[in-house]
Amino acid sequence: MNSTFYVSDYRKNAVDDDAAIAECMKSADAALERTVVFDGDDYLITRSVLLPSNTTVIIDNCTIKLADYSFDTVFRGNNIVVDE
Repeated sequence: MNSTFYVSDYRKNAVDDDAAIAECMKSADAALERTVVFDGDDYLITRSVLLPSNTTVIIDNCTIKLADYSFDTVFRGNNIVVDE
């Protein structure tokens, strides 16, 4: 079953966009297949959005930007380990 999750729904109670995205992805964990929709205003992130397998991302009328002095990719598979 494919479930759709809208990141904008999680922005209301989050301190920043990173927290809203993390909460949305946490909610999507239970779905075997998921669609994550970035919609609404622009998103300012400081780290990669970690995507599990069987995930479709839709960017609908918004921009996802890395914050100043952030050096990362915008999206990365959650199975990639980055050496800190």
